[in-house]
Amino acid sequence: MDKLMESVLCVDYTDEPRIRKIIQQAIDSGEVPSYKAFIKEARQKMNARKRRAEEEAKEAEKSRKELGLGEGEDDLKALIQLILPSSVKWA
Repeated sequence: MDKLMESVLCVDYTDEPRIRKIIQQAIDSGEVPSYKAFIKEARQKMNARKRRAEEEAKEAEKSRKELGLGEGEDDLKALIQLILPSSVKWA
């Protein structure tokens, strides 16, 4: 499930129950085979994914604060301007 959650775009650990339900429906209907690694995954692995995601979120928040950024579009623009050379012109 680790690789699956890493490969699905725009999801995080809060989406895992929904993803599991979709996969289980596909298994039940015979569309995909049942794998022991999915069916018998330890709760510890799910908790570890959650913990990693929460740590990443804390790190991202810390970086955002260190860079003095808020959550608006202007802040994203300011970050991009920090990274790109000054020769790039903004409209």
